[in-house]
Amino acid sequence: MAGSRGYVRSIAGLRAIAVISIIAYHINAAWVPGGFVGVDVFFVISGFVVAHSVADTTHQNFIQYVGWFYKRRFVRILPALYAFLIVAALISMLFVPLVEETKFFEVTGASAAVGLSNLILWAKTADYFAVSSELNPFTHTWSLAVEEQYYFLFPIFSYLIFVQSQRNLKHRTLTVVAVIAASVLSLLGAAWASKHNPGFAFYMLPTRFWELGLGFLLRLALSPEGTERLRRRTSSFAAVLGLVAVASLTLALIITQPGKFPVPGAILPCLATALLIGTLWCHPGVWIDRLLSSPLPVWIGNVSYSLYLWHWLVLVFFRWTFGAQTLRMQILAALIMLLCSCLSYYFVELRFHNQTERAKVPSAGLFIRYGVAAVVVGLFCIGTRFLKPRWGLAAPDNVGVWDPYRQPPMPVGCAATKHASAFGSGLMIDFTARCVNSGASHLYIFGDSHSGAYERTAWRIAAMGKYHVELFTLGACRSVPLSHFPEVRGCRDFLQMTEAKLKASAGPGDVIVLANLSTTRYRNFEGDMVEPMPLDPTVMATSRSRVMELSAHGAAVIVEGVKPVMPSPLDRCADWFDRSNPVCNAMSEISPSARWDRTLLPRRGLAEVAAGIRGVSIWEPAQLLCPASQCPAYINGQPLFFDTDHLSAFGNDLLLPSFLQAVDQAHQQSLLQSEIQN
Repeated sequence: MAGSRGYVRSIAGLRAIAVISIIAYHINAAWVPGGFVGVDVFFVISGFVVAHSVADTTHQNFIQYVGWFYKRRFVRILPALYAFLIVAALISMLFVPLVEETKFFEVTGASAAVGLSNLILWAKTADYFAVSSELNPFTHTWSLAVEEQYYFLFPIFSYLIFVQSQRNLKHRTLTVVAVIAASVLSLLGAAWASKHNPGFAFYMLPTRFWELGLGFLLRLALSPEGTERLRRRTSSFAAVLGLVAVASLTLALIITQPGKFPVPGAILPCLATALLIGTLWCHPGVWIDRLLSSPLPVWIGNVSYSLYLWHWLVLVFFRWTFGAQTLRMQILAALIMLLCSCLSYYFVELRFHNQTERAKVPSAGLFIRYGVAAVVVGLFCIGTRFLKPRWGLAAPDNVGVWDPYRQPPMPVGCAATKHASAFGSGLMIDFTARCVNSGASHLYIFGDSHSGAYERTAWRIAAMGKYHVELFTLGACRSVPLSHFPEVRGCRDFLQMTEAKLKASAGPGDVIVLANLSTTRYRNFEGDMVEPMPLDPTVMATSRSRVMELSAHGAAVIVEGVKPVMPSPLDRCADWFDRSNPVCNAMSEISPSARWDRTLLPRRGLAEVAAGIRGVSIWEPAQLLCPASQCPAYINGQPLFFDTDHLSAFGNDLLLPSFLQAVDQAHQQSLLQSEIQN
């Protein structure tokens, strides 16, 4: 009932709407295009319900109040979360390959154990809707982290508002004003960050506080007096209010777009949720209250936390294995979600979150146990990452064959070390060997992530003692682009910084290798098939100018020739449990000869860029990667790439003799040309 302080069944039913919309969106976004706003519905509900849970507390001592509050939150959230994290880490160890894009997954899980996974996701991906986020078993824990961070602030202002209100009305008023101001500032900050820093806007508490604050302030407004006043004023059109709230929320679930989020995208669902909660609270028995109070919505709402935890892991498992694109697999995934959620709810949640446990007095021992559990679970998550090469079932866990970023075997007496440092928005990686002469020439590798994929080659050449090796890389920032691409943040500055350094440092005898993705991938980041990008004369002229400037001071410049791209990522199609995934179908649909044909246009473009420039040559890796104009994914059973187009460790080793020969020839020609000029 509205005036009571107990459990409100229809609000549990509202949780069902939130979790079902989230699950439906994650299974197939076409079903509920804006279903991701279910998280925003949860935020408003949580703000309201958590405020409601402390509204009638009788604790007068702040320390006792904090202990009581955190004990309730811990037993509500942490046992089910820790059980999930342990299972998710095991699933990740077995089925998620250890490749570059997955190396931080277990770190995300470990940070989730202490409520910080949103920070890791913001730092590593910055985009909830990116493919790498869809494949991370722990991505969805970001919302739990936001709530847990909110709970660090909540006891302070809730104590002043609810507990101290009778003692000091002035403090209560000032605190309410502060919460309102913080919520408004959060909304304004979210509006700014949604445009200028969308990753921060999506993942972080400062830009989400207003949603939780809305729920909190709503509960504050719905005091017994406020509830009675609103009931009298709206009783004649309560059914209409419910209809407007449901219609608004339904509209938000249909029209909200990821590109305009969380502001303005989250405003409509949050306001609709607040209106719906207010209607349910003030008008028990209205049609929407009866609907949401019925047994099925209430049951789904009660298990919604476990459903939210486990639905994502099940979907990620299917994405890494059999695929979840067909209706049959989607139904199977939904059934497994339901099974896992029921096990979690009945055997974990209810074991710790029940009347008996809630009645226990909080103790230091309880918090110590939960702290130790957090550390153990976090270490377990990290540990499974290091066990992948031994116990993982995925072929790419054989890092000596697949991983181009891992240190290769070093020769005795001349081991090279790697030191990476930030260089603008990119990286500068220095490979130093003890046996290299101080006067040795320099080898510079410069470009996008394809330059970075030559780390193994750079490491091995450095260990030969012939060259000082430095690598400059920024993903999607091409040093020799042929077509127009959307500009990557920081790319222009990175290119200018690297050019300036090379012009100042590189001279006769030094070699600059420009390595980039030149062949158009078969799919864009949304997964849609794309045609080859046309050559852009203006872009090519800029690339030619850059090549000329880099070669003007006597250094030799090698432009890496085209490499083929694979139709499907090899790291997702290498094992018995994932070859049937629809993601892998294109491997059989697009022939090796067609892959070769796709390289012809960029081959012509690179030839035009480098034509006639003294000291500039093109090295052709395709001669080895595409024998007889056929571009296979494997040679002698070994992968050439670890995804669709970045060289694997084996691919590096295959190309190393040819790469080194090209570098040595360019080095000698550069020295000879310098002698002739002098």
